[in-house]
Amino acid sequence: MFSNKAMDQDNPRIFYLYPEIHDSLQYSDDFYRAIFYLSPLLRRGDTILVPSSRDDTPYGHAPATFLDGCVAELAAKVRDHVEIRPLKEANARFESFAGQHVICLWDETLRGKDPFLKRNGARLIRADHRRVQHASSIYLKASSLNGQGTPQQRRASKRRLGQLLDELRSERVLIFGTGPSLDQVDFETLPDGLHIATNSMITNRPLLAKMRPRLIVASDPIFHAGASKYAEEFRSLLVEAMRLYEASFIFPMRDIGIYENLLPEDVRSRLVGVPTKDDGKINLNLAGSFKVSSTRNVMTLFLLPLAANLAREVILVGFDGRPVEENSYFWSHSNAFQLVDHMSSIREAHPAFFNIDYDEYYRDHCTTVEAYLREMEAQGRVVASLTDSYIPPIKGRYLAPSAAAALSHRFERPQVSIVMPLGGSLAQLKEAVRSVQDQSVKDWELLCVDWNGEKGSRGWLGREAKRDGRIVCLKARGPVFGRGLEPGAGGGPRPLHLLSGRQGPAYR
Repeated sequence: MFSNKAMDQDNPRIFYLYPEIHDSLQYSDDFYRAIFYLSPLLRRGDTILVPSSRDDTPYGHAPATFLDGCVAELAAKVRDHVEIRPLKEANARFESFAGQHVICLWDETLRGKDPFLKRNGARLIRADHRRVQHASSIYLKASSLNGQGTPQQRRASKRRLGQLLDELRSERVLIFGTGPSLDQVDFETLPDGLHIATNSMITNRPLLAKMRPRLIVASDPIFHAGASKYAEEFRSLLVEAMRLYEASFIFPMRDIGIYENLLPEDVRSRLVGVPTKDDGKINLNLAGSFKVSSTRNVMTLFLLPLAANLAREVILVGFDGRPVEENSYFWSHSNAFQLVDHMSSIREAHPAFFNIDYDEYYRDHCTTVEAYLREMEAQGRVVASLTDSYIPPIKGRYLAPSAAAALSHRFERPQVSIVMPLGGSLAQLKEAVRSVQDQSVKDWELLCVDWNGEKGSRGWLGREAKRDGRIVCLKARGPVFGRGLEPGAGGGPRPLHLLSGRQGPAYR
């Protein structure tokens, strides 16, 4: 029986590319693909075992044309780890190996049927990119110790993210999708704020020169961290942008093995891998909890959590979605922000990835976006979209061009300002604050004027203000009754003034 321990950094490992390879196409594709994903893991004592009775070896075959051109170089570097043996001899070698056993199954039809797979406890990587939709994600998790990275990688990424959140905090953050509406955006007239670049928009060099992004975010297992020509070109443009704008790159910890293995040394200190958790919980406090909830789109996985940590005002640009009836793909993209020439090759490289129910994906995405935006606004963030969208929660926050022209003024003050004297008991204070937070209108600020508050009330209110950015604590200077502020009945606080944030004075 084989060892069934998770892959770690202590025991030697044997990676069995199973079943037997019979033809040159499997050499040029499956062998080199395995090298791409496994090479970040290999160290002294590890073996890649290839069963084949052919007279030649995979090194006599060029990699498939749709694979990243680096795979031949990677294969040459790890050649001492590769063993090629006839099937029976390879099986015996695998069984007798003293260490961890991993099977890279490139033919999914054998799973649950092949006696060799049934009789052992080896870890199984479902590596069949022809039949398994998430084969690339599974391979990537293997390349990064089950998607968790090493302790050193986690510590470094957490430290880097914390520094970025402190350094880049801003009044306003602009996050970008790559929908067709992006073609209509005048980037010269966008409001000031921190710009976060997303995915393949780094292909547009003139746009990047205007954005000068300090953060670049990408999360897709095939388009960005995958083994295709498309991903190769993306990584090349990524390195160029990181160097030019001293940008940091944020991505799932799942992909850190690939990026640290392939990207040049001078940008590795700005790689930030973030752990993902399948707990369904929205985490908007990345500084306090170093993780994001697993979602199926970069917007909810990274862009919205990052924006919520960096600013109170969040502007969406280019998140178009699609009409419900147009369900042959995820949605349309602007050609100015896509690697159009490589789209056919990525479908060749990952055919099973595109064999999904696009309606189910879209419904899930719309629901998830709604949940994130509601939570952000409940915590005091203001969210608006400068481009129209088919996604209902984004469309509901779309500012028409006439309103967008005055966007800076719109965000200077909220729609409603509420002035509340602070006095009375803690219980009364909590009741008053909760009554404001429970209103259907979310674009407000609560100005709490303290002239005689209890110590316990001040402490609770301070903590609540940190949690909900719409609450502002003010210290009264001199008499306040002459300005229309007076204690509520029984000495407790109550909101007295409802002032339009656009017309009335600010009490700051």
